Amino acid sequence: MFRDYVESGFALCGISRGKKAPEYDQWNERPVPAEAAEGLEGAGLLHALSGTAALDIDSEPLAREWLAERGVDLEALLNAPNAVRIDSGRYQRAKLLYRLRKPLRTLKPPHSGLELRCATANGKSVQDVLPPSIHPQTGKPYRWLYPEPLIGDWRSPPPIPATLLAAWRQLLADTLNCNLSVLPQANASARGAALLGGMAAGHWRQPDLAALALAANTVVQPHAGAVEAAALGYHRFLAVYGRLADGP
Repeated sequence: MFRDYVESGFALCGISRGKKAPEYDQWNERPVPAEAAEGLEGAGLLHALSGTAALDIDSEPLAREWLAERGVDLEALLNAPNAVRIDSGRYQRAKLLYRLRKPLRTLKPPHSGLELRCATANGKSVQDVLPPSIHPQTGKPYRWLYPEPLIGDWRSPPPIPATLLAAWRQLLADTLNCNLSVLPQANASARGAALLGGMAAGHWRQPDLAALALAANTVVQPHAGAVEAAALGYHRFLAVYGRLADGP
């Protein structure tokens, strides 16, 4: 089944049987090729390289309250007809898989009972263990769980809900204490390359760029007083995932 994941567009890392994390260097930079995937004992989904993200619930009661305060209905997410869930068999735990076109930093708010998972602080992939890998505590395989089996499919995770994306962006802005901005058109990179090409050809000079370049739109601003509350979880994230990303 691991080869099926790769052939469907997922980037994978290898995980030893009964482990929850890879134990080799550059695992989040060099995905396992399709021809090697079938021989894996277990595998993790590399989110930032796969265009995916996960809402990882460690405590449903805490997560339900934290999300509700931000306008997100956890029960609606868990029971959505197109929901794609990874089930470990552990009580009051859940994991929802989503499509996320542009990676966001992984964040674990204190006392929230959840983690928003995609990329590390330096832009590398965070991973989540995929079925049928073996869970180290239960000794049983992870499995896919669909509220509506005729609709849900791991091959087509739903896009991340707007309310959850907004909560993630707000948390990131509060954690970093800065505005989050986006460019107003999808081909901004191509436009920038064209401007630089125009400069190289002599059509424009550097002073012209200020008038020609796109202005970024601010989508999220940090809440006043939110920085200290978020800082503890962010620094804990750096301590843990920084070591994993950089290796021993």
